[in-house]
Amino acid sequence: MRKQADQQRRRTGESRGPSRFDTPLPKRWPLVVAIVVCVAVGSVLLERWSRPVDQPEHDQNVLPAQPREQATKPPPVCPVAATHQELIAQTKKIGDRLVEDFPDDPRAITLAGHICWALDEPARARASWEKCTQLHPDYAAAWTALGMDAFRNGDFDKAARYLESAYRLTPKMADGDLFMMTDALMSTGRPEEVVAVLEPLRKTQPASARAAVALGHAYLQLKEYEKAKREFLEAVALDPGSAKAHFALAQAYARLGDEPNARKHREQYAKLKASEMAASDGMRVDRLKADLVDPHRLAARFLTWTAKIYAVHDRIDEAEQLWVTSLAIDPGNAETRSLLERLYLAQGRREEASEVARGRGRGQAPSRKN
Repeated sequence: MRKQADQQRRRTGESRGPSRFDTPLPKRWPLVVAIVVCVAVGSVLLERWSRPVDQPEHDQNVLPAQPREQATKPPPVCPVAATHQELIAQTKKIGDRLVEDFPDDPRAITLAGHICWALDEPARARASWEKCTQLHPDYAAAWTALGMDAFRNGDFDKAARYLESAYRLTPKMADGDLFMMTDALMSTGRPEEVVAVLEPLRKTQPASARAAVALGHAYLQLKEYEKAKREFLEAVALDPGSAKAHFALAQAYARLGDEPNARKHREQYAKLKASEMAASDGMRVDRLKADLVDPHRLAARFLTWTAKIYAVHDRIDEAEQLWVTSLAIDPGNAETRSLLERLYLAQGRREEASEVARGRGRGQAPSRKN
């Protein structure tokens, strides 16, 4: 039907009607500045999303199976909007439109919540995630998001409950989520549950200093000091520069009455901690520099993940515009570039696909031909 309509428009000279994104999209560049306003929140979110946040599954299926006729409208541009309020409003519209267009899609509801969370609207974020768990109780990403929010707010009881719900649905959690859950369990006095989660992973996962320290602390609380020492020794062997591992090992030796070894690792901890403090000023400068760049990347990620959801629902034109805009904001985003290149290849637009490929490393967004 769509192809017949396009053919009819070509015969009559009628131009193709605007996409839903044609009007507001030129204002989507303000997304970057809006994120800068909440860079403190954004930096936390980036840490969380470097694992990343839930992405639409089955990337191989987000592109059309058959080539589609090339669109004639020009690429979106990204001017800076005039007012601060407009910047915030344009950012929020991404999440609002997702929920409006796909009210039953758990990916859309969860991503809309993350957008609210990034813009310092935690109540709206929680409402989105709670709605998702009610509509789709088997969607682990929504439980994880609620757990993250509760953990950041210091509500470790809720954090443990939400993250355990996610863990039951997807035992292969990202490391950051897994250790957030074990920290919440330890903070609520449940070391035996930490052991029940982490001990089996010793047989199935690569050795990890972080996991060894977490498991060692659980054994320390359970007064199983030999097992705690075993874990902390493994952590020190895996990461000799870890001040936390040396301090924990000193605690285990002290509980076992081995004062010489306890003193040895306390001294090593003090040396490592002093080195960390000496380097802290430089690290703060590096973090500041990273914060100046990260909001651009965060904005691009919002657009890329939003586009994936539109593509899954066969809203390809809107997905394309969002990917183009995302690539303009962050030309180094390899995921976005790959998705856009694959889209053009699937549609038979080989010249544009080649242009995207040639732009690698040069920060070039693709052009569109009339």
